[in-house]
Amino acid sequence: MSDTEKADSELREGAQAPSAPVLALPAPAVPERLVVKTLPRTGPEKAARPLPKRKTAPKKPETPRILTTGRSEVTLEDAIRQGRAAEAILDEIEREEAGGAKSRRNAAEPALVLHTRPWSESSLVADVLTARSGRLFMIAKGAKRPGSNLRGVLVPFSLLRMTWSGKREAKILMRAERLGGLPTLTGEALLSAFYVNELVLRLTERDDPHPGLFAAVVRAVAHLGDPDPVERQRTLRRFESELLACCGWPVLVTEGKDMPRFVLRATGELTGISEEAAEGLKTWGRAEVEDVIAGRLERAEALRAAREIYREAIELRLDGRPLRTRRVLAELKRI
Repeated sequence: MSDTEKADSELREGAQAPSAPVLALPAPAVPERLVVKTLPRTGPEKAARPLPKRKTAPKKPETPRILTTGRSEVTLEDAIRQGRAAEAILDEIEREEAGGAKSRRNAAEPALVLHTRPWSESSLVADVLTARSGRLFMIAKGAKRPGSNLRGVLVPFSLLRMTWSGKREAKILMRAERLGGLPTLTGEALLSAFYVNELVLRLTERDDPHPGLFAAVVRAVAHLGDPDPVERQRTLRRFESELLACCGWPVLVTEGKDMPRFVLRATGELTGISEEAAEGLKTWGRAEVEDVIAGRLERAEALRAAREIYREAIELRLDGRPLRTRRVLAELKRI
């Protein structure tokens, strides 16, 4: 056999022979989750690189704070927590007025919302009565937006502490903080409170301080929460008297104090007349007039006389324009 034939024979035998066993190695295990631990620093060497920080949501805007100075802030906050906010505010104002203190015009100031209405899709305008600056017209920009701090705050009879800017008639409301302290009114008591608001809107001028008016309104709204309807009538009569006095139209007896009957003149003053001169005129007896002027409204006759006297005195200042709340109340009573 030649060398070539011998090589071909060995090649054919090698192809037919079984192959040598192959060692199968297991596949490397793949970890499900790679955890990287941050090692503490033990020396100058740096530890393993930490994981990237998570993105945190933006912080919500802080709720406006009450801006007062000195110890009055603590006293006021304590009073609010105890449900005596209205009384605390009035006491603070009386102390400042007694001491002759003058506050900055645009500083945080107690205020009562009288009336609001839409100004645009996202803003409101409001008439508010402030403690020291009088009745102001304010624009609350963005007050109807969901994220606004003013949303749901500017409602009638809300006792707030406001900060604003602007020197023109229309002020820009910057912030408002609830003070609370006034009762939640319903039914006839609520309509009486709207009557109080309407009187303030109709008889006062904007940007006129009207000293004492803010305290009178707050007291009236607070006392209208009394469940006794007679007591609510006394509250309204006292407020009417205070409002006329704050506007410069006090109801007083100017002539004939010893006369038996009294008539209200076109000047808004009471004048005493004789029984003969009283025929055919709307008059009141001396006892009732004395009680009304002194604020003694416990007797039914004095309370009725006060209602008639102050009603005529207010109508003299309305220039013939009727009050809407009075008409609505009369219609409800007829129903």
